[in-house]
Amino acid sequence: MTFYYDTLLMKNEILRFIPIGTSVEQAKKVLKKNGVKSKTLEDSKFSVGSIMIRDIDYLYCDKSKSGGWMITKRWQFALVYETEKITAVWVSFGLIGP
Repeated sequence: MTFYYDTLLMKNEILRFIPIGTSVEQAKKVLKKNGVKSKTLEDSKFSVGSIMIRDIDYLYCDKSKSGGWMITKRWQFALVYETEKITAVWVSFGLIGP
């Protein structure tokens, strides 16, 4: 999996590896293989920019890479699921540093 700065490109890349309808367990395997940390959150919220999505069940996914001296690139995404199947993907990207 390639990690893009552009959130739309990143969403499409995630969907290439984890299409809608993929089981949560299979999604976890793909995430782990690509070095993405994930945890299950239920009846929770996820923010994308100024949008807050509430009361959803999802895999919270987090991936960080060095962006150079004192800079970290960070991808956060939510793989929303219902009845143990992925139904939507929300992506956020940012830089962390001074």
